Amino acid sequence: MKAVLVIALALAFTGCNTKRSQPAQAIPAAPIPAPVLAAHHEREAIQFKAAESIDVAVTGTQVESPVKAETAKIVQANKTASAGQIDELVGAFTAANKAQAAEIKRQADEVIELKKQVEALKDAEMKTQARTLRWFGLGAIAIAALLGYARQIQFAAIAGLVGLGSLGLAQLVTQPWFMPAVTALCAIILAAVGVVIYRSLKNGTLASKAQQEAKEIREALSVIVPVLDEAKTKLGESFVHAVLDPLSKRMDWSEKQVIKSIRKEASE
Repeated sequence: MKAVLVIALALAFTGCNTKRSQPAQAIPAAPIPAPVLAAHHEREAIQFKAAESIDVAVTGTQVESPVKAETAKIVQANKTASAGQIDELVGAFTAANKAQAAEIKRQADEVIELKKQVEALKDAEMKTQARTLRWFGLGAIAIAALLGYARQIQFAAIAGLVGLGSLGLAQLVTQPWFMPAVTALCAIILAAVGVVIYRSLKNGTLASKAQQEAKEIREALSVIVPVLDEAKTKLGESFVHAVLDPLSKRMDWSEKQVIKSIRKEASE
């Protein structure tokens, strides 16, 4: 239970960068034991007094012995489980709760102090980065001035742009939204790179498939073309008018070049 409370306090104090921290739930007030203890002491006193009154009332009667035996049991039970024991138990629980509350408060204070130290370190790091970029930018501008004096205009312009960019970046790194923005930009870049790689692989696969299909078509034509030439030799002009001329009309120049190339390979 103690560990759970400490973790809850740590989360409550440290918070979260991306989500708004939830409002802390109110801790219910501890019950007040005084009325309960007073009621038990009153019950004990009433039972002792009632047992004494019963003993007095039955003295000298026929039921004196059995009645006094029962009242003695009542008195002994009250002594064995007295209201004072409840006082001691409540006192022990109260002391333990106070000790735990003090320990939780101490650990919560440590969490707060650690958070302050972390924030201080982050602030110091951002200030160091901003200071480094600022000096780098001023140095680049100074180099640009020297290059301009030396009439190296192109290099001076590049150095000047680098210097101005560094000075601008020095102002941005101290903003709380800078790192989340950089993180989001990196995620977008990685996603874009992944898409490009996927498309490249896909296009490579399609190109390989197209090359395989072209090879298969060329192999098929290397079989068909000699058969057509042989049929032309055997059948003569009728085959030319019925088959070859319609094919020639439907083929473009590049396709005819492929047929010539296949016919040349077949003749070799």
